[in-house]
This record gives sequence, structure tokens and C-alpha cells, in this order.
Amino acid sequence: MLKVLKSIFDIMAAVLTGILMIPLVPEIFGINTYCIQSGSMEPILETGSLIFTMKPKDIKIGDIITFQKWDIPVTHRVVGIQNGMYVTKGDANGKEDQGGILEKELLGKVLKLPGDRYCIPYMGYIHTLISQWKWGIMGILVSYILLRKSDRKKDMIC
Repeated sequence: MLKVLKSIFDIMAAVLTGILMIPLVPEIFGINTYCIQSGSMEPILETGSLIFTMKPKDIKIGDIITFQKWDIPVTHRVVGIQNGMYVTKGDANGKEDQGGILEKELLGKVLKLPGDRYCIPYMGYIHTLISQWKWGIMGILVSYILLRKSDRKKDMIC
């Protein structure tokens, strides 16, 4: 019974480790992930959706970009380019954002996904949860792995 329980915990640890690695995979390819925080881009980007961005070679009117203008990343559509700054507006908003976006504030251009989509609905919530708790969960997993390793050494000695 104890061996079965240990096997179940081993499987759970492996699955959890895999889940924690998911946010790291896009970063290897220069892709960043963000959770949509508001409904300003609905219906294209729903609140809680996960988006993928990449530093673009060029930005044109109609592109959806993510930028750091205030305390949180904001994702809006480019509606104009004036004096080297991007003029943006949320699709659901009535007017353009105040002030232009400088190149240094640009975090990336939102990538189009298969199926003519820009986001994965609701996955942003999970991504945020994993991002906030990943180091604590990783610490628990490492501790578990080290304990299991020492248990296996004891089993081999006995």
C-alpha cells in the first residue's frame, strides 16, 4: 500500500513539474506570455485569456501590441503612428488611449494563433497562478524528490 501511495505521489510530482515548465517553454523562443487583465479588447481578447507576444520587426496600424505604460502590461490595438509613437485604443473603448507609446515601452506584438485567434481563453488565470506560486511549488517538489531519493537509498540498503 505504501509503495502504491509513493508511486501516486511520484506521478503527481512529475505532472506538476511538467505544468510548471509550460510557462518557460515560450521564453526559450523569445516569446512572452501575458494574462489579459480587463475587457478593453473584447470580444477579440477576453479577460483572463492568455496571449503570446514577441518583439516585432515592425509595427503597423491594426496590430495588437502589449506595452508597459502604467503599473501593469496593457494590450491594445495600434490605431495610428505619430511622431514615432504608437497611438493605441482598446477595441471596446470609446476613445484612444491618452499619450502615445514609445518604442521603449513596447513589450511585444501579440502573435496570431492557429484558428485565426489571438488568445487562449481562461488560460491567463492559470498562467498567473502558476507564475505567482511557482517558486514555492518548486521548493516543495525539490524537497519531495530529495526525500524520495533518500528513501530509495534506505530501501536499497535494507
